[in-house]
Order: sequence, then structure tokens, then C-alpha cells
Amino acid sequence: MERIAGMRGKGPVHRLNMPKYGEYINTHSVHLPRSYDVSAEIQNYPMAMNDVLGTSVLASVVHILQLAYNEVNEHFEVPSAWEIESAYSELDKNDDGNVSIADTLDYWMTHGLFGTKISAYIPVDIKNRQEMKRACLEFGAIIVGAEMPENAEGQFNAGEPFYLTELELPNAEGHAMAATGYSRFGLDVVTWGSTESLTWSWWERYGSEAWIVIPEFLTEIYEDSVWGLNILTIQKDIDNARLLGGQSG
Repeated sequence: MERIAGMRGKGPVHRLNMPKYGEYINTHSVHLPRSYDVSAEIQNYPMAMNDVLGTSVLASVVHILQLAYNEVNEHFEVPSAWEIESAYSELDKNDDGNVSIADTLDYWMTHGLFGTKISAYIPVDIKNRQEMKRACLEFGAIIVGAEMPENAEGQFNAGEPFYLTELELPNAEGHAMAATGYSRFGLDVVTWGSTESLTWSWWERYGSEAWIVIPEFLTEIYEDSVWGLNILTIQKDIDNARLLGGQSG
């Protein structure tokens, strides 16, 4: 099938005043395999309107849900175009075609998206490869954001990974993806209805944010602890972050 890049639409980074993933865990307690990727477990990743609207954040939500439901042997019903457009209109607060990942996660936790809710979300240290890898390994997929250069669409269409070229390009519009794994070369992601990869050097240049999401149904299964994380503590930290506010950029 021909690969055709869609649109972007991720808004500026909204940094929250809360601990990152590594501060909740013992980062030395888990052996990380050299490579890991769960993307092949899903046969079809929808574009989720990202070819006509800047819905990359919502598309990432859909892809995360596909993988999360699959992990418990259930099927996630992909939302309709109307459902995605409705959520996009609600989240595009400035009516500029850009949606914040952090605001989307907060809305997902508070109001729900596509018939689901999350119990918590946690920022990941994007400069710490070990923390990024462990987040992918333990949660199957995480949402990542990049301020992508203009040649990203061309690399995608050509079936190439996102990689640095000799000409260093400036950051362009932000884009969200679901990171489904990693290797020694970089991250594996799902975007624009297909699987893709990106090199670590590309991520270090253009990557801008990463988030773990914990679906509500997981906390119902594991109660107050998911992979050793105390959900109640994280929820309190999210509440404090809401009171303190955040910083864009």
C-alpha cells in the first residue's frame, strides 16, 4: 500500500509541574532487551482524519487504545470521522488547528475520549533513552511529540525512517505519534496510518515531549498499582500540577 503523509497539528509543549516517570520508579530494576516493538500486533492503524485535519494527537490516542485493548484480548472500536472531528473541535481551543498533548490527556482523564477514560498520565524524560525504553516496554506504547522538520513527509512517503540529513533543518510544525517500541537505532512509531521508525539522533534533535497514559480499565484490573506505580500518588501530583499551572514551549 502506498504511504502518503498526512497533516500534523500538535500544539506547543505544555510542561507540567509534576515528577517524570523516572522519579516514580527504580530505573535499574528492569532488564531492557536490546529491541522491543508491539506494532505488529495490530493489523490496521487508521489515519483517524489526520489526512484532512491536524488530528495527530487524537490519532495517537486511537492507536494507543488499539494496542491497550489488544493487550487484554479485547477489540477497540475505531471512532467514526464524526467522533474524531467533534473531539478535535473541542480540543482546538485557539481555533488554530493545533492541539496540545497535555491538554488532551487532561481532557481524556476528566471527560473521556471515544468512550474511554484514563486514570493517570505521566511525562517521560525525553533526554533519557533508558527511561524512554522502559516506558515503551512496560506500557506497550507511549505518546510522543516532535517539532518535525519540513522533510519528514518526504522521508515517510519514501518508506524511509525519520533521520538527520547533512543539512540541518529548522523545527517546523509539531506532530504527535504513538511510540510502540525501540531498537539500538531509535524509536518505532505509528503515524499517518502506518508504522515508521526514527533514529535516536533525529529524536534528540526534534523530539519535544513524551507521555505515558494509564487507561482506566487497567487500574480496575490491577487496582491502585500498575507496574509498581501508585496511581493515587500520581493523581495527587496531577491535581497539584493543575493548581500550579504549566509552561508552554
